[in-house]
Amino acid sequence: MSLQHSRIGIQVDYWLKDLNANVNEPFHVAVGGVPLSLFKIISTQLEIFRRNNIKPVFLFNGLNILRTDKPFSKPDHSAAMREKGWDFYLKGDLQSATTQFAAGEKYTGTHFIPNIIKFLRDCNVETFTAPYQARAQLAYFYQEGSLINGVYGGLELLMFGVPSVIFDIDFKHQVFTSVDFNAIMNDLQITWDQFVEVCILAGFDLAQTFPPIADHQENSWEAAYELIKIFGNGYNIIQNFQSQSPQLARANYLETFLRAKCLVEYHIIMDRSGKCRSLIPRGFPKDLHELVGPRMPDQVYYLISQNIISPQVVNNLASGVMVENCPFVDSQRYRETVINLTSLRTLILGILSSNLNGYHKNRKVITVRWYDPNSEVLMEHASEKVQSKLRKLLPPIFENEINQELSRQRRLGMKEMDFAFILNLIEHRKETAILNLETNPEKKEMSTPIEFYGTTLLHTLQILKFVKNGELTPYGKMLKNVDQRYQEPVIILIDLLREGHLNGDRLITSQSQPQYPYEREIALLTRIFTLCPVELKKGPEYTWMGPIDQELMAWNCIIKGYYKTYRNLLEMSLTSLYLSKKGSLGDFSNFYKISTRLPFFQESSTALGLILKSWLLERSANLPKRFPNCPKINEALQQGYILWGLVFGIVKQLTERSLLAPHTLQLFQDANLLLEQRNKDQEKGTPSK
Repeated sequence: MSLQHSRIGIQVDYWLKDLNANVNEPFHVAVGGVPLSLFKIISTQLEIFRRNNIKPVFLFNGLNILRTDKPFSKPDHSAAMREKGWDFYLKGDLQSATTQFAAGEKYTGTHFIPNIIKFLRDCNVETFTAPYQARAQLAYFYQEGSLINGVYGGLELLMFGVPSVIFDIDFKHQVFTSVDFNAIMNDLQITWDQFVEVCILAGFDLAQTFPPIADHQENSWEAAYELIKIFGNGYNIIQNFQSQSPQLARANYLETFLRAKCLVEYHIIMDRSGKCRSLIPRGFPKDLHELVGPRMPDQVYYLISQNIISPQVVNNLASGVMVENCPFVDSQRYRETVINLTSLRTLILGILSSNLNGYHKNRKVITVRWYDPNSEVLMEHASEKVQSKLRKLLPPIFENEINQELSRQRRLGMKEMDFAFILNLIEHRKETAILNLETNPEKKEMSTPIEFYGTTLLHTLQILKFVKNGELTPYGKMLKNVDQRYQEPVIILIDLLREGHLNGDRLITSQSQPQYPYEREIALLTRIFTLCPVELKKGPEYTWMGPIDQELMAWNCIIKGYYKTYRNLLEMSLTSLYLSKKGSLGDFSNFYKISTRLPFFQESSTALGLILKSWLLERSANLPKRFPNCPKINEALQQGYILWGLVFGIVKQLTERSLLAPHTLQLFQDANLLLEQRNKDQEKGTPSK
């Protein structure tokens, strides 16, 4: 049998295991951003598929299965290991630092699923995100016949009815290894039902190994098989052992077993018509919601399946829990950021739930944080406070007004429809006393991508307080002239200024942190510079070879929190416009095109902050030699200078309006003087080239 000219369904979480083994970047987790080698490795694999005339179809997991344990109920020593890694690094023991970082934050491609999906789609490779687990969806695709004619993934796929599973492909020797379900069943002489129960007892990700055979380790499957032959089924096995062991009875493994079996037999898939049903088409058990959460409308699953929105916010609502995990570098400031963002994240939940049925509208959702796991903070997304904000959102912007404004702004040199475009549209509308609906009185619903995109940006600006009551706020007036390249960092930095968190105070209070002159000024400068991306050499042969910095990585964790929250806000605003039936698009693929244009997709790494810090502290440093991954250091620094100038100007304006304390402006002035002095020194030939 040959795989040439085949459409092979790829179980992505299984495929990522091989991918991860090839991503060898010891300090990536301490620099931030996407691994330098990731996309080159994926590109190489895609080229191998192409050369062998194989068309891969990548299937991703969707919503999570509800967990049965409490968040953070199991000991987690990863934060302590990461802290040890930083200690080793500061002492110059790079090998030990690498070991501790790897143990404390194992790289998994799951951290970058949105990036991987976007890269695959940009390469014209088919992707699909299942309603829940990809295994059941792969089984359905295979059963349909015309969608795929082979499956690559883990052997658990056999439980879901895949008759033949390819679990290894050796392209070098042009061979692949697969398992045939019928051949297995002929050898085992058991029923399909018994086979599923053996797999559950042996243990997989949906059920722990049956405790009495857990010590068998690699032979747990054979042990479970022998028990099935003796007792006939899993229920009898568990009952027999529980009657002899009160401790086992208290562990309630029977519930774990029945839960896993139900999830296998009734796992939700999406059929060709876009409707969700169980893999075995015989309806759902009445209590299935206790395993996967309350049923969402098919439209929500479809948005996820087409990678228009990520599952994160839907997961929070479906599970009733938003879990705040420990960042790579913990700090008191990060914890304050989590608290400050909770109200916005609650509003984002409200944007989604307000467009769903009564059960979802009033679904209890809590947030649990790693540093205080016994405290539950209620997220009141159905509260009047949230709903009143949503009711105040402006009506859609229609194409007629958008085109008029595009013509006007292009005459002024603006070319893109972005946040600044929307702010200028609102201001011009106010100046000319034009109400939106009067520009096109007969149009009541959106029907074009530009209308959905523009209205999504508008509602986001309102919620982030750049627009209020149809007018620009002082913050909106400062953002309206910012170039598109700098709008994302400026929005975040304005929010940090409002919270009083944009300063040079230390984030890490460890005694081992080195001290140096102008510490607060350098901290402020480097933090702002990190928000500008740097072009880095990419490929399996490249890994980060410059220095790393715990303070900057702590800052990067804070910025990442803002990026994820703002991205979720944009996605849920777009989802709300779709679910509320304020318009429709004939071609659903247009929603994906809109989604790819939405801002705040990926935060930058700490690279530019590290470069600037080296230059400020070691003026004679040879930057190209110190940062060999960065081929265009001067161009990157120039972008940082522009962003710094924008933010410095905003600080001056806010201070003049008494919206900022004078000491903040003083710190910026001191930092700017330091930057100017270093530049003068460079002109005299002191620092690097």
